[in-house]
Amino acid sequence: MGCVAVHADKFRFCQDFLSVIEQLDYFPITVCGIRTCIICPCKVANLWRKNNLKITHKILSKFYDLIDVFYFTSKGDNPRTAILNIIPNKNVKVLDMCCGTMSNGIRIAKKRKRAKVIGIDLSSNMLNIAKDKIRKDKVKNASIHKCDATNTEFENEKFDYVIIALVLHEIKMELANAMLKEAYRLLKNDGELIVLEWEKSSSIIKSIKFAPIKILEPKPFTSFFALDKKEYFSDNQFEIIQKYHCDYSCVYEMKKRVQ
Repeated sequence: MGCVAVHADKFRFCQDFLSVIEQLDYFPITVCGIRTCIICPCKVANLWRKNNLKITHKILSKFYDLIDVFYFTSKGDNPRTAILNIIPNKNVKVLDMCCGTMSNGIRIAKKRKRAKVIGIDLSSNMLNIAKDKIRKDKVKNASIHKCDATNTEFENEKFDYVIIALVLHEIKMELANAMLKEAYRLLKNDGELIVLEWEKSSSIIKSIKFAPIKILEPKPFTSFFALDKKEYFSDNQFEIIQKYHCDYSCVYEMKKRVQ
């Protein structure tokens, strides 16, 4: 009880994470022909704190895309698909803010050929992976830039859509508010902000599987998780026009409250 099954063949951990994994009580099993291992998330957290390890961008970049493998399934309500469905196949400009390895941006660029997608991030490790993915998939309408999401230096009202995915819960409130303020500045008056965030599931099985996320996320996670999202985004001058409840997550489609 209190354990989670993970696909052993999919994990490619960095050295720091391996040093923790080696101390865990886990064992290989086979379920429906798939090799897995059982790991206790509580012990992961305790060992993580004991070893005083920090989840850095360098570490995250090694297995960031595994989120899609374990939490955002192709058969379920995939939030990446929900985001894609909001973007029309028109001549629109899309900003993927704090894009990481650009999981959303590249998908949009490939499926919405007429759109121009720009991804920004401060992590060179993340951007290098995104760059490799763009080159490998021969995506012509996507580009990446290294810059601060709170001070992008793009001109006012440049974008039709701004995406902020799995970011706000990881940072302090002041920084999150500054990022939303910049998103407001960059969006056209009829543009839309799309935010993807984790959401608690009523399913016991999904709650168990979600445990590692809750344990390993930084301190702001708990406070952001508990926020009244309608009130929070309203305080930052955005109005929620639609919510899409997806795998372990929710996609918020919002418009600017034009002053």
